Amino acid sequence: MARPIRIIYEGAIYHITVRGHSRGPLFGDDRDRRRFLERLEYDVVEFGVRLYACCLMSNHYHLVVETPLANISAFMQSLQTSYHLYYNQRHRRSGQVSQGRFKARLVEGDQYLLKLTRYVHLNMVQTRPAQKLPLKERIKVLRAYPWSSYRGYIGKERRKGWVDCGPMLALLESHGLRGAKGYQRFVESDLAESDEEFHEIMRASPYAIGSEGFVEQIRNTYDLLLKTKYKREDTALRRLGKRLKPEAILATVARVMGQKPEDFLKRTRDSWNRAVAVKMLCRYGSMTRRAAARFLRMGSGAAASLQLKALEEARQTDRYLRNLVLAAEEECSKLIT
Repeated sequence: MARPIRIIYEGAIYHITVRGHSRGPLFGDDRDRRRFLERLEYDVVEFGVRLYACCLMSNHYHLVVETPLANISAFMQSLQTSYHLYYNQRHRRSGQVSQGRFKARLVEGDQYLLKLTRYVHLNMVQTRPAQKLPLKERIKVLRAYPWSSYRGYIGKERRKGWVDCGPMLALLESHGLRGAKGYQRFVESDLAESDEEFHEIMRASPYAIGSEGFVEQIRNTYDLLLKTKYKREDTALRRLGKRLKPEAILATVARVMGQKPEDFLKRTRDSWNRAVAVKMLCRYGSMTRRAAARFLRMGSGAAASLQLKALEEARQTDRYLRNLVLAAEEECSKLIT
């Protein structure tokens, strides 16, 4: 069977779904889920991907991601290969773990994206057993479920630094809602009164999620590619990306932290300078950890990864550091708007 065509471009947003082989499990227990999330965190940063939502079930999972570097295949190949090797080794099995290639539907931005994150977060209470529960019980189960990004969105747990909640919370304002409580209300209202119009959009096309015009455009692109001779590989569409130059990012971070850019190129004890710089270079410059490490003369991607991990742990308890990172993100965001 020919591999499906994959349309990629800088800034593309995808709804990714992966199912277990022959409807089998992808996760045997919570240890498997923790391992998957650890690898997901690594690859999100390594490939400069923006993860907006995720939900892990026993035999499938959902991701909503944006790819500033047009590298959806490299990202997913790394994620799946690493996890599948772990899964087979741990469970003493061989062969395929997932069902064929991952499915990736292109998503039109703004309101379709916001509603898609709601759809993904509600996935775990749309099972037949969950649908039989009273509404209050379904909501209780939803809020308690630890294997999605929902709890972070609504303030039930600390937000993971590698899940980008900001854009969705900003989009809430068009619904007259704000913040964690507003997002909770937006999502859970769909349990009481289902958004059938959006559900119909989800069922309408295997290629895209969005307006009729957007879906038709993507469909026409597929048809055109099928009629021409193409290699069995992803097909890239050129589009100007919104990535910042590393020099501009470093200058911005230095200004926020009251330092000089050259201070970030040398090792300093008891300083978060380089860790914050790595985080901003990966997020706003679409650099890999390895590339960020080279730019900052840190040596290796492993060194950058260790600094990022330490930074995320410290942010959980250090309010000053948390505010400092938020200030750096805000200033970098201004450069691309």
